[in-house]
Amino acid sequence: MGGGGNPPPAPAGGHKGDPEMMLEGKKIIVTGGGSGIGRATCVLAAREGADVAVADLDPGGGAETAEMVKAGGREAILIEMDTS
Repeated sequence: MGGGGNPPPAPAGGHKGDPEMMLEGKKIIVTGGGSGIGRATCVLAAREGADVAVADLDPGGGAETAEMVKAGGREAILIEMDTS
């Protein structure tokens, strides 16, 4: 797919306690989280306080996304799956 690179990791510590964190304490699953819009969704959700389950057919891309989420101080797991 297109270029554009990867979004930056979620900031360490985030905005913990900030009333603007819409997903604080939530856990989400993102299908297609290994690249593109799915990856950006995972990173943004982590920035907003969510722990993320990254679901993707590509274990390499999914693992990279999970590491980006973890680098920002949130929990992340990889679920290797095909949702087609």
